[in-house]
Amino acid sequence: GYINYSQETLGWSVSMDTENAVLEEVQVNGADAFLVEKDTVKWIMWPTQDYVFTISCSPEFSREELLDFAENLVEAPELLEQMEPRPQPD
Repeated sequence: GYINYSQETLGWSVSMDTENAVLEEVQVNGADAFLVEKDTVKWIMWPTQDYVFTISCSPEFSREELLDFAENLVEAPELLEQMEPRPQPD
């Protein structure tokens, strides 16, 4: 199985394929989030004041495991400073 994590600055465009998916509003550390479940993937996305977090995982991970993982993440702006900046959309 796999777990993918991304942390983007606000203003970055994110798209999610929600066709034939179960979409649920949940809370992650007090922030409104969306949990999406499809046959081949689960993911959760939520904003904070400075970032948008996205975690996706293979279907063998449970909804509860994905939420637990999200709840235990901490923002890491110092890591973003070390990464190559992505071009912002026009």
